[in-house]
Amino acid sequence: NYICALTTNSLGSSDTLCQSFKLDKTLPTINNVGDLIVNRNETVNLSSGVTYDDVLSGIDGTISIIPSTIDTSVIGTKRVTYKVQDMAGNVREVVRNIIVDANAPTIVFNLVDSSTINSNNWAKNNFYVRATITDNSGSGIRSAKSCTSNSSSECIPNASFTGNTKDFYISVEGSNRACVEVTDNNNKTTKVCSNTYNLDKTAPIAGTATFTGTLGSNSWYTTNVSVNVANGSDSLSGHNNTTSNITSITTNTTGRTVTITTTDKAGNIATRTYTIKVDKNAPTLTAKSGTVEITEGDSNVVSNYFTVSYGISGGSISCTPTNTSSLVAGTRTVSCTATGGNGKKTTASKTITVVSKTLTGILLSQYNPDSTTGLVQDETNPNIYYYKGTNEEVANNFLWYGGHQWRVIEIDTDDDTLLLISQQPLTAIQPASAVWKTKKAYEASYINTWLNEYFYNSLDSSVQNSIVSNTFNIGIYTDVDEITTTGKVGLLDEDQYTRAGGADSYLDIKDVYWLGNRSSSSNVRDVDSNGNMSSSNPTTTHGARAVIKISNITITGGNGTLESNYEAGNKATNTSDIQVGEYINVPYSGSDNACGDDNKCTFRVVSKDSDSIKVILNGLLPTTSTYGDTTTITTSHTIYTPLNTFANNISSDYRYTGNKTFYIGDYPNGANYKDVQDETLSANVGLPTVGEMFSGNDIDLSTSSTKRFVNVATIENPTVSSIYWTMNRYILSDVRSVGNGGSLSNYNPAFTFGARAVIYLKSGTSALTFTGGEGTAESPYELQ
Repeated sequence: NYICALTTNSLGSSDTLCQSFKLDKTLPTINNVGDLIVNRNETVNLSSGVTYDDVLSGIDGTISIIPSTIDTSVIGTKRVTYKVQDMAGNVREVVRNIIVDANAPTIVFNLVDSSTINSNNWAKNNFYVRATITDNSGSGIRSAKSCTSNSSSECIPNASFTGNTKDFYISVEGSNRACVEVTDNNNKTTKVCSNTYNLDKTAPIAGTATFTGTLGSNSWYTTNVSVNVANGSDSLSGHNNTTSNITSITTNTTGRTVTITTTDKAGNIATRTYTIKVDKNAPTLTAKSGTVEITEGDSNVVSNYFTVSYGISGGSISCTPTNTSSLVAGTRTVSCTATGGNGKKTTASKTITVVSKTLTGILLSQYNPDSTTGLVQDETNPNIYYYKGTNEEVANNFLWYGGHQWRVIEIDTDDDTLLLISQQPLTAIQPASAVWKTKKAYEASYINTWLNEYFYNSLDSSVQNSIVSNTFNIGIYTDVDEITTTGKVGLLDEDQYTRAGGADSYLDIKDVYWLGNRSSSSNVRDVDSNGNMSSSNPTTTHGARAVIKISNITITGGNGTLESNYEAGNKATNTSDIQVGEYINVPYSGSDNACGDDNKCTFRVVSKDSDSIKVILNGLLPTTSTYGDTTTITTSHTIYTPLNTFANNISSDYRYTGNKTFYIGDYPNGANYKDVQDETLSANVGLPTVGEMFSGNDIDLSTSSTKRFVNVATIENPTVSSIYWTMNRYILSDVRSVGNGGSLSNYNPAFTFGARAVIYLKSGTSALTFTGGEGTAESPYELQ
């Protein structure tokens, strides 16, 4: 401002004086000093942004800030005074509020184990998530709440907790979120929800594989194999990858494992395995070299005629036929196919020669039209073939059939039958009360009854069924067919004996036996011990050799010799199904060497009943014995001493120890073989009974090298005696015995002869099982 003074005098003169005066009544300005809100512990620059000015007089000096620094460690309002003075002395003073505040609490979520979640943001095992709470106010947390959600959505915290951490155990598969809400004592609240955590604990569905290659049989591939992989799946975290450990198989293998592995995004793994077998080779099959000749009915496995080799898949061979037993005689071709486990096949064939195994077929192969001995053809009937000659010339017509040893006499190709004669005398009896001159008289004779009742009924039914009715010539020896009879069992006639060669022929056994013809009105024809034709009164007791005619049969073994008879029929398995005539070896515990070094006694079956079989020692006890004090046998007689000793050395495991009935009646001249049954003895050991089977000279103890109708090696103690006792009297003073020639003789009981023991073995419900053998003298059934 300017002030001027004008002075005018009365004269009118004036003078002006001006002077400048400065006036500043306005306070200076301070800008940007409004209330300031800062965070706790924040460093505050109180001058930052603050401006001041005075447009009139200007500022005198600098602004003052009191206090110059602020402590922000504690929340609240701090007052700061800003003061500035202008040149006029005006002072501006402003109080500024510095408000110290704090952030709301902070919440941070972290995995307790950071490796739990993989790069695909999935976990495959239960895991923990930890929420860490930071109080930014310094005033503390007033409240805290949490919640979890099995989804990707937020949840509303409603579960209170204390502390600065909260752990969440995530165990439910799928998406999971956790939320935490906290309020501090500054009344600030923070709610934070975690990221979405994904849990998949379930293995995926494994992928599959398909295989490219040629598939044969039994899951074997026959070519290289390629592996084709199809992805698996996972309904939760999703499929990540599917791989195979093998892409192809190019070599043969018995089992290569292909593993298909599927992994889901959580890292769970599922596998599927396949076992792949590869055999690219076919079997090799070749027929073995050399010719093959078998007998019809032989049971040979056809595959044994071939050599086969399989690849690693193995294989089997099938043949047509499987067994040669079905092949009929002739030249036959058998074929086999080897099939590998992989299905590949190789076929080969072989020709074999099948020789007839029916008995007639085998025997007819012996025929030589240029030979006059052996098997020859009848000159008047070309259908008839018969044997002629010595044992050396007729060596292969022995037959073991139905428990008996036979020799083939004749073959009839017209009706395919064979005529047989028992090799041994089956019994020694009187043939009749008088010479038969008529058919009726013969049919009523003792010997015919014995043959067609006693002997025939002792045969197994299968043998009976094969016996056909035959016409037997029973006329006078000079005209044998003067009288004929038809029956199942008969006697040899003189023409048949002569046709075979007579004395020294194969029909000459050097034992006396009856023929079917009469010599005169008082005598019956027989063959004597020298093999010559002879005649004897019918009250004489010679051997009886049965003659039967059978239908052709199949041979199952043997070569037709004395030591290896042709064999037919099934073998017995125990004492109940054994046939009369068959042989058994039974253990013997005695020290008297009664049954040889093997301590096994060989017995032959005499008869059978419901609970036992009656057997006779195939030989004699090792010492001879007198009969006793009288001709009527009792168990206290002298001969029972060795009999009881012998029997007691056979265990009751085998022996039927109860008593049985022995027939001990008289057998005088003119007696019927059944007459001995009028007196009996109850005992469990005894001697042969006259008229029973094998009380003839079937063991051939005398001059075996001449007789040749048994194998002497099969006889127990063959050198002890050639005469042995029976159970029967001849007359009051004499006892019946079996003599050298197979006929019955009679001696005073004081004589010393052999004892041929007869015992009983268990059968029926206590049947003994055979452990081996074939039932023949050379190969008896075995009892352990």
